[in-house]
Amino acid sequence: MAKKKQRGKKYLEVKKKVNTKKELPIEEAVKLVKETSYSKFPGKIELKVNVNVDPKDSEQNVRFTTELPHPIPGKKKKVLVFTNEKIEQKDYPNLELTLGDETVIEQIKKGEMDVSEFDKVVAEPSYMPKIAQIAQILGPKGLMPSPKSNTVGAPKKILTSLNKGQVEVRTQPGNKVIHLVVGSVESKDADIVENIKHLIEEINKNRPAKVKKKFMESAYISATMSPSVKIVIE
Repeated sequence: MAKKKQRGKKYLEVKKKVNTKKELPIEEAVKLVKETSYSKFPGKIELKVNVNVDPKDSEQNVRFTTELPHPIPGKKKKVLVFTNEKIEQKDYPNLELTLGDETVIEQIKKGEMDVSEFDKVVAEPSYMPKIAQIAQILGPKGLMPSPKSNTVGAPKKILTSLNKGQVEVRTQPGNKVIHLVVGSVESKDADIVENIKHLIEEINKNRPAKVKKKFMESAYISATMSPSVKIVIE
């Protein structure tokens, strides 16, 4: 039997300020999470939504992309792009681009390039037959380009969306949880609130057709180092 995780003194102190059973309006919850964050660095603020789906049924998986009203501050997303179009790094200041070609595909196949360093792999449709050669490498890492994740298509359009703050929303493999970063403890409260409300609305819009019962069961927000706070979802 696994041992119960031991919590530190600071966590236990701030935990006293949080009633884990009480749902708070999003605005109040954001203030409380910031107040109870005790990291020495600017921690992220995360949203966790529990959805009432059958994780074994692929037709009940939640997966879509959306642009956040307020992009997440922090390090640039690293994107590997397979295209024959001319792509200029200066046009996408929030991204760090690497251009891919057949040589790069060979390097990945031989293990000479570690794809784990990339957040996204984007491809124009004509490249997909070639990228299929490395599908077994990209797939397990969640990097295989796909229309569902808006990573196959016109590269400039996809990169523009990523640069504006596009995120992929999906249930985690084998469970009923959607987990997303919605800001940092240094973000404006109003920006975090707007991101959360946008995501809740979009998740509801993308409810799987097979789910007839109550869809969203509960939602929580927390900082990198803080207790979770339950929020009101409509």
